[in-house]
Amino acid sequence: MSARDTAKDIMLARLLASCQELLALPEDKDQAERDYPAGTVNGDDAWREYMAHEEHVYAMARVVLDDAAKMLRDGQVSEPASEASVEDLDGNGSLLLIGTRYQLREQFDKHVVDGVTFDRTRSPFYAGEKWAVRCGGSCLTKKGEWEWEPQPSSRSETFYRRCRFKSLKDAFMAWLKSKETK
Repeated sequence: MSARDTAKDIMLARLLASCQELLALPEDKDQAERDYPAGTVNGDDAWREYMAHEEHVYAMARVVLDDAAKMLRDGQVSEPASEASVEDLDGNGSLLLIGTRYQLREQFDKHVVDGVTFDRTRSPFYAGEKWAVRCGGSCLTKKGEWEWEPQPSSRSETFYRRCRFKSLKDAFMAWLKSKETK
């Protein structure tokens, strides 16, 4: 596969992932309204987190669309301008940017639906962006153990300290370490 084909595949994957996230927003909103009624303490927290998530999804969609438009307009295929599409943290190019998350390349290539993801997260409960390593409803702790990830309104400060990483590299290295201890 040529570099041109690879760049096209990456852009197509980013566009599809972005579309999936945009299409899921109404369902996510309806679910949040059912699970966390407005005016309740949990409802207010969940609503703030949902609004931050919605804003992030729209912002990332604009970035992906701008990158795709630039590729089409310029008639050239290059790495997306917004951020690197492949992170080479282990020397093997193991991570592929899919919308707002990275997924293991081998799982993406095999169309694994519920595989390991490295998600950039934001929350009103901590400053800035952090990273979560997720797989099938569980998240990885800094100790390299998998634990169930509670609903946003049920997460404590200790949960965030235990299960959020300062950088993508920290998250990836913790995941690599967790594989070694199995």
